Amino acid sequence: MAASIPAILKPIASLSERQRGITIRAAVVSFMLGETNVNLIDTPGHPDFIAEVERVLELLDAAVVVVSAVEGVQAQTRVLVRALRRLGVPMVFFINKVDRIGAQYERVMAEVAQQLPVRPIAMSDVLEAGSKAAQVQDREPWHASSGLCETLAENDDTLLADYVLAPQLVTAARLRDIRPGRSPGDWCNPPMPDRQQPGSACRH
Repeated sequence: MAASIPAILKPIASLSERQRGITIRAAVVSFMLGETNVNLIDTPGHPDFIAEVERVLELLDAAVVVVSAVEGVQAQTRVLVRALRRLGVPMVFFINKVDRIGAQYERVMAEVAQQLPVRPIAMSDVLEAGSKAAQVQDREPWHASSGLCETLAENDDTLLADYVLAPQLVTAARLRDIRPGRSPGDWCNPPMPDRQQPGSACRH
């Protein structure tokens, strides 16, 4: 985000919010990440305060949508994701409360895919969800990238063909170059390398 913080945002939570344990108004905290100044905006998750969320969405460069592993996708989640899509704000989903009783990580991931206009790609696995012994493990890079390839290939016949027949052509650089609305025929494939050459972004 830009270095300046809009006046509509408050820097710290109010006493009322701390007592109730919820966010009522959007709040911001700034920190340095390397040489980049990051403004992290915390917005309300309760449906009664969705208007407070919508008024700051246009300030965002990207969003982290937090979804409970217990309650799953809620009405306010759908409203928020539709608004982010409309504004073209990139987003990632963070599934929290995986150690709470009733947490079902796989079910919530399925809800995200079925109820929201997104195609989520899991970057982590959760072991023993719903217990104090719950653990979050990063997926192996090849596993995550395979999921990305399969999702992107649904709308790109050329990518699908290369993913199946010549996976060494599906490189990380090629996946990063994908843009919304790009037609399948826009790819310019490099000359066919040796089929044993390493460096493919996808495995299957």
